[in-house]
Parts: sequence; C-alpha cells; structure tokens
Amino acid sequence: MNDPRIDAAIDDRLHILNRLASTWRIPGFSLAITYGADAATYAWGMRDAGRRLPMTVATRVPLGSLSKALIAAVAAQRVAEQVTDWSSAVGSFLPASHRDVSLAHMLSHSSGMPSYDLLLHHTADGTRAALLDRLRHLAGARAPGASYLYSNIMFIAACGVLEDLTGLPWERQFEDLLRAIGVEEGGGETAPPHLWDDERGVFVVGDPGQIPPLARPISALACDSREMVAIMRLHLFGTAGPARLLGEDALAALRRSRIPVPAVGYPASATVTGYGLGWVTGLLGEHELLLHAGSVGDTRGMTALLPGLGAGVSLLCNTDCHHSLVHPECCFPCAVVFRVIDWLCGTRSMPPGEPAPPPGRTSDVPPVVRPVPAAAERDLVGSYAHPGFGTITVAPADDDRLGLRYGRFQGLLTRQRPDTLTAFSRERDGPVLPLRRAGRSLLARMDPSVPSFPFTRTDGTNRRDGTDRTDGTAG
Repeated sequence: MNDPRIDAAIDDRLHILNRLASTWRIPGFSLAITYGADAATYAWGMRDAGRRLPMTVATRVPLGSLSKALIAAVAAQRVAEQVTDWSSAVGSFLPASHRDVSLAHMLSHSSGMPSYDLLLHHTADGTRAALLDRLRHLAGARAPGASYLYSNIMFIAACGVLEDLTGLPWERQFEDLLRAIGVEEGGGETAPPHLWDDERGVFVVGDPGQIPPLARPISALACDSREMVAIMRLHLFGTAGPARLLGEDALAALRRSRIPVPAVGYPASATVTGYGLGWVTGLLGEHELLLHAGSVGDTRGMTALLPGLGAGVSLLCNTDCHHSLVHPECCFPCAVVFRVIDWLCGTRSMPPGEPAPPPGRTSDVPPVVRPVPAAAERDLVGSYAHPGFGTITVAPADDDRLGLRYGRFQGLLTRQRPDTLTAFSRERDGPVLPLRRAGRSLLARMDPSVPSFPFTRTDGTNRRDGTDRTDGTAG
C-alpha cells in the first residue's frame, strides 16, 4: 500500500507526469519511490500497445545496466566475508599489461580494458570460462586506474572472478541476493519494447530480441516497480526487511567515487563527480547523489538515490528515450525522476514552470553503402582466426555480394574507402566492423579504442570455389 504522504505529493501533480509522457511520446512507464520508511509505486499508460494492455506496478521491464549496482552489491558481500578485497590484483586472466587490475577497477570502469561488445554480444561461445581464457589474447586501451572507460565485459569478467574465488556459480550468488531482497526472477509479464511510427502516428511493438548467454548478468534481469523499491532500499540502507545485507563499510565502498567521468546526459543541476562501484556518483545541490541509467534494446530505466535523505526514485519505461546534452531536462527519465525528487525532498533540480518540450528527433542518415561483389573479391572468401576472438568467415551472401559472419553477427561487406572494408550489421543500430587486408590476414577493428587485431587465414578453405569447410563460429 502506498504511503499517504507520497500519494499526496504525486496526486497533486499527476497532470505534469501525464503531460510529460504525452509530449515525450512514452507509451507506458512505472515509478517506484522510497523515502525513509515510506514507499509508493505507480504506473501509467500501456505496457503493450498492440494488445491494449495497461502498464501496472507488476509489469516487468529489463533493467540493463541498472543491474550493475546489484553485481557490485554481491561483490561487497564477498569483501565483507573476507573472500577478497577491493584492491587486490585479480587480473591474471588479462593481458600482461593489465594483470594488476583489481575488482574495484573492474566495477568502476577504470580497468583500462575496452568493452569489446562484438565479443560480448556476438560470439557463439557463451561461457564465462571461455571469456576469461580469451581476454589474455586481447589488449588494454589505457593503464589500470588511469581513466574512465566504460566496459561491460569487465562486469561479466568480475562475475567470473567471484565465481572462481568462492567456488560458487555466479548465478547462485546473484539469486541468493535477489531472493533476500524479494526479487523473483521470471515472474510476471515483461513489457515489450515500443517504437513510434511517424507515418501512422502510433506506437508499434518492437522485437525484444535475444540476450546472448554471456551478457545475461548485465542484461537479463527484469523487475517491476515494487521490486525496484527493494533494490533502492538495499543501496540506501543495506537492508531487506529486518535483515542487514550490506554494512555501513560496504555501502560507503560502493558509493565512493573511484574515477572521474566525462560529461554525461543528466540535468545541469546534478553535478557528476565520478563513478563508484556500479553507480555514477555526484551531488544534487549539497546532497550526495547516486544514479544510473539502463537499457535493453528499446526499453529504458533510471534510478536516482539521495542516501543522506533516505530517498530514491526509479523509473522504468517501454520505449527508447532520446537524450540531449543541451535540453534543460535531458530526457524523459530525468524529467520525471528529478521532478519527483524535488517534490519529495524540496530540492531544485528541474527548471521552474512548465516542462520543456522534448527535442526533435534527428533523422538517421544512412551511410553510403557500396556493396562488394563476390566476384570482385573472391580471394577474400574463407575463414580467419584470432586466439582471443575466434573465427570470422567471409562468404558470398545476398545477390552474390560478400557477407561476413562472426558468431551471431552477420553483415554485408561494403567499401567505404579504397583500403577499408566495413561489415554493417543486418540488425537496426547494430555494430559495424572495419577490416583491412594484410597479406593472408584481415585486420579487424573489434573495438574503437584499440588498434585492429590480425585474423589469420585458416586451413580448410576451398580456394577453387571459395566455400568454407569450418562452421564459422567463434571457437
């Protein structure tokens, strides 16, 4: 049951929230609020526009990167149990230059290791053990602890480190924490992603896609607004009901800024000071602020906490929320979350007066694509291997054009420049993969922050007809 005082603060301003959702074109969203011992949850709009089903407080939305704070919380439990500590080197599985990487480096995006999203999301080999074996063959982009470099793959690797240190499967450790705070994985109905159709003027239900096994720790958890109350209370007070799960030392460790971060898309009144462990850290006026956004495909979430006031607000919505660094309210989640904080706590993070209209959506200009005919580059056809990434396969594709396959990634080869080929993903907003010839190797740019990696042509290619006798998957 909602706390009457929170209800009063929200009920008087429902027209503002409804107007925000309408002007920002949001089909449905839910809101979780905790303030001291009090809490409330709300839902607006549709969870499924196709079936005309309403969003409810029991509707689940994928958390995406909002799960990072929970991964850090599990790590904090292991540190409290003296299984490990934050600063000890745990990077024996990394390249020699990064063996001194610590758990704190990994969970604060300061390891210096790139995200390697192609490997994380597209490799066919989805085990953490295989990932740790692969990473030693890759390369760091910056020295450990030197600067901020967002790296999803290091959060996955941290799960593997905690698994090795304890002898307990990561899934067991994560589920134990979720169960303790009352989050039930797999229950309820999850809101599908929605896209706005400009021509028809309606929302259409999008494809939720598949989360690859390797990315599940940072992408697979979906929660409803009631569960978000429990997650926020864990990070505000370290408790789940009467049980104490995180002590004051653990909470302080999670909240401490570890590395400065570049300018990010939050209201100007929210001063970002750095990244802690699973949280962006900052100030809202004189108040300590923890915040994070998360996304999976075209669903979005955002959580903001003011530990000194015991306040937290979390929003989950079922569509893409475009950001603008120059807009006074940044985006729809910020416009709602920080307004609610103002209403509850008397802060002044949002501009006075009416909500500002959202920025116009910029139309994506498709790149100039010059398909590569298979007949013109037949000598490229074959398989190429790298000890860390696995196998890339080049083979004839649609209309006798050359295509490239890397695990789950499939794309057509195009020629952007005379010396460079680029594989564009068949998926909307998918990755691109630049390649160059190097004798019997292909130089593939697997992450923008590091140089290309040589993929050496393997035996098993039938030179006469260009077919490949390998399975083409990363191995």
